[in-house]
Amino acid sequence: RSVLRELPEFQQLLAALDSGQSPAAVSGLAAVNRAHFAACLGQESGRPVVVVCADEGEAERMARDLSFLTGGEVPVLAARSFLFHNIATVSRQWEHQRLEILARLTRGDCPVLVATVEGLLQRTLPPAVFAGHCRQLSVGQVCQLEEVADFLVQAGYTRCDQVEGTGQFALRGGILDVFSPGLDLPVRMEFWGDEIDSLGLFDPVTQRRTAQREAVTLLPAGDVLAPAGQALPDPPDLALATVYDTLTTPADYLPPQALVCLCDTPRVAEQAKHYLWQLGEDVTALLEQGVLTAKHPVFAQTFEGLCHRLAQGTLLYLDAFLTGALPVPPAFLLSLTARQLAGYGIRFETLVEDLTQYQKEGFAVVVLTPNRRKAEALQTMLREKGLAPALDEHLPTLPQPGELTLAVGGLSAGL
Repeated sequence: RSVLRELPEFQQLLAALDSGQSPAAVSGLAAVNRAHFAACLGQESGRPVVVVCADEGEAERMARDLSFLTGGEVPVLAARSFLFHNIATVSRQWEHQRLEILARLTRGDCPVLVATVEGLLQRTLPPAVFAGHCRQLSVGQVCQLEEVADFLVQAGYTRCDQVEGTGQFALRGGILDVFSPGLDLPVRMEFWGDEIDSLGLFDPVTQRRTAQREAVTLLPAGDVLAPAGQALPDPPDLALATVYDTLTTPADYLPPQALVCLCDTPRVAEQAKHYLWQLGEDVTALLEQGVLTAKHPVFAQTFEGLCHRLAQGTLLYLDAFLTGALPVPPAFLLSLTARQLAGYGIRFETLVEDLTQYQKEGFAVVVLTPNRRKAEALQTMLREKGLAPALDEHLPTLPQPGELTLAVGGLSAGL
């Protein structure tokens, strides 16, 4: 990533962002170059980075690239399906994953995030409501068991006989089992009177405890939470547009200092337009059927509204070509010449030719391989062709100009 630091253009971009010139538009970047830029922007600025992609496939590729470039886990905020009709079996996996990411954003525990534009447009619960329905419980804490159970109901949990999935809780005597979003396993709390005597994770299949915990934080289990003393319709998503006074999206959870990058802005805008059109058609049909009764129910932010909201912080357009149809006019323009390189696969002779040429031109070259065994085999083959690659599996530092290093890792393309 330190390569970008040496580019005068990159330093100009950092200076522009530091001086508050937002939005900034950077053109000449292919997909892998955008990942490289986003990773380096986060590293050099020390600010959280949010990368917005057009669809889920692109978001997953971007997250993998950013994970390799930053060395950390990169979550993906995807869209969920709104449920406006009763369905016998409902999966709320995506809703729960979104709530876990909102919790990480609230804690400041998300240095790099990838989001689909649909995921960022969708309405959700306001931060104050979210915070009011989080609860930390710890061993030795005094609280009434029934009061905790009532709190879980208000936080969107479903009471059942035995916990099997996220968003459920079960109460048996002095034992409370809860499966909160953000936990890989449910937690079992054993009470002695009004005191939590023990707390630990357990396997929902075998019911055996797997790990002890001193404390656990329970998150809300749904986007739609009823005010105290009120009941929600079934399914609850029907009330999402009316139960909260303000239109809130995950963008309202982003740290104010975050760098938000739209990757391939025309595609992001087109996908947003298509999603909002389809959602509008669904809402119109529900109004005609009398399922929805609100006059103008709003289940998502407009794309223009989202961009103006993001531009109040620091917004970047990372695109292949400069276009005049950007949602918010840029305050800073930067044009670069960057290349995306295809992988070599089994084309060994082409690899040798390219590496020889790169070394002649004074490039510092890194070749990524899937594992150490393949790196060692490639090192032997390249030596037979007169090249002298080093092997540095974890690549703590980049090679010098004219040097060639083999490393273990993966990107969606070369650059």
